[in-house]
Amino acid sequence: MLNHATAKAIAVSLMLLAVSIERVTALQEETTKQEKQNVVVASERIGLSLVIYNQNIALVRDMRRAFIPEGDVVIEFTDVSPNMDFSSVNIASLSAPSSLQVTMQKLLANRPTPAALLEKSIGKTITLIRYAEDGSIAEKIEGQLLSVDGARPATVKVGEKILLYPFGVVVLSEMPEEMVLKPKLIAFAKSSEPRTHNLILTYITTGVNWSVDYNAIVSEEEESMELFGYANVRNDSGISFPYAKVHLLAGTPRVSDRRFLRRELQEFARDVAPAPGGQGVTEAPFFEYHLYDIPQKLTLDEKGSLRIAIVSAKDIKVKKQFIITAPSIGFEVRPLQEKLPTRIVISFINDEEHKLGIPLPLGTVKLHKLDQSGRAVFIGETPIPNIGKGQKVEWDIGTAFDIAAYWKQVKSVAPTAKEREIEVEALVTNGKDKEVTVQLRQPFTYGLDWDITKASHGWKMIDAMTAEFTLQVPPSGKTTVTFTAKVRLRP
Repeated sequence: MLNHATAKAIAVSLMLLAVSIERVTALQEETTKQEKQNVVVASERIGLSLVIYNQNIALVRDMRRAFIPEGDVVIEFTDVSPNMDFSSVNIASLSAPSSLQVTMQKLLANRPTPAALLEKSIGKTITLIRYAEDGSIAEKIEGQLLSVDGARPATVKVGEKILLYPFGVVVLSEMPEEMVLKPKLIAFAKSSEPRTHNLILTYITTGVNWSVDYNAIVSEEEESMELFGYANVRNDSGISFPYAKVHLLAGTPRVSDRRFLRRELQEFARDVAPAPGGQGVTEAPFFEYHLYDIPQKLTLDEKGSLRIAIVSAKDIKVKKQFIITAPSIGFEVRPLQEKLPTRIVISFINDEEHKLGIPLPLGTVKLHKLDQSGRAVFIGETPIPNIGKGQKVEWDIGTAFDIAAYWKQVKSVAPTAKEREIEVEALVTNGKDKEVTVQLRQPFTYGLDWDITKASHGWKMIDAMTAEFTLQVPPSGKTTVTFTAKVRLRP
């Protein structure tokens, strides 16, 4: 039996516990009441713009209009990308920046996919339904979900038994908390006055990308080319972007540094020039990149694509080359003759003298050639990087059918432990009925000093580790080049 002092202490403790519970409950009710009273859904969109990068990201600027009451308020933004970079989110008022202070943000983007539903149901009771061949229910099993493997239960506890990867249709008794059919951004803010605000929501999302599909037509004489480029914009972000102002940025900013992507894009209008053939599309230098401004507003549907003309040029001066790249010469011995492919390369300089001189964003180029009847016949394609003005361009489009090369080491001598003298013979054959010019490129192993001490044909150094021979191969004939190379280890 409890004495008087103990009973009194227990009574006091119970009273204090009851008061604490009452205060917590009151605080929760008050918070819920305030949130319900001051929840604002900013659903009226008054503007939308995107800067799309060719790195599968986009900077979204979403403008909404909403009436914000005075005091603590919860602002809900619907129709936002589930793939947004939450660290890049910024919310501000364009109407009265000082009267609205955002204190906290929360992203609800957990969609009810099978895997997400099961993951949220771990520890809860689920039902497995198994059907007979005639479609009737053969068995119902209730148990506690212990773990999952993707979109299927991995372990389920039924009574004292543990079922591993049980089969059957899974039935959940309720929708797990914080599951949303559409992503939603919640902003907790303080408003100093009741008024209508024009709000700006800025964030970066993945899943939006662009590249350029080029089509090139080489003349029958193979001395000039027409070039057409279409920006291919693809939206896999998880939402649609209706009636949006779109800019395309060509370049490769470091996406780990978000400061560049958050900068106000006020320099877009500077030094604007029409993009050649872009039907109103303008191109402007921006920072160390190039920015394309699409004049009309676009709707980017989820899982949709758009093609926009941004490049058109004619009479570009080009040159067809046959290039053979030999095996690298180093200290190793290569006793066997090797057959080498002959690459077909379309080369030009991206400048005004060659009738071009415009930025060419990365993408893929499909090349065609006009035949004698004027029909364009596909001859090859190649991916291309970003190409700036003034750069030399080599498009490797395939392998020549009638030109072959055979390369072998004839002799390898080691005058010292750190030197090698290597004799090489290369045979180039031409099955065509006209003379061809072939560039034979001989690379050397990186880190070695090298020199060609004797050669049957002239050569030049085209970079620190490569020599190039220009060979004339007669019709239905062959040309043999021999040379001696000396390589040595660097001290």
